[in-house]
Amino acid sequence: MLMLSCAWQLFDAAAMVIGEALRAAGDTLATSMARGVIAWGVFVPGAWLTVRRYGGGDVHAVAWLVLYLALLALVLWLRFRSGQWRRIQLTGPPAH
Repeated sequence: MLMLSCAWQLFDAAAMVIGEALRAAGDTLATSMARGVIAWGVFVPGAWLTVRRYGGGDVHAVAWLVLYLALLALVLWLRFRSGQWRRIQLTGPPAH
């Protein structure tokens, strides 16, 4: 469990840093969509099936959390690397 906790902390830190950098650049839709899709499409069903259907325990649930955070960090990193956040216009034209 300690190794899973270490992985959890590393992937969570990476996802938070990259996600906040994107959000600060105005890319809020992509970050929230990534979180929602990966959480509800991977983590929730995977953890629920593993624990409820197949009798997994806390280690299995935490393993799904680590997978969620790793996928989230990867998706956010790919979004950052794509440079699409640079095309977001945060303000309108200047008022004269």
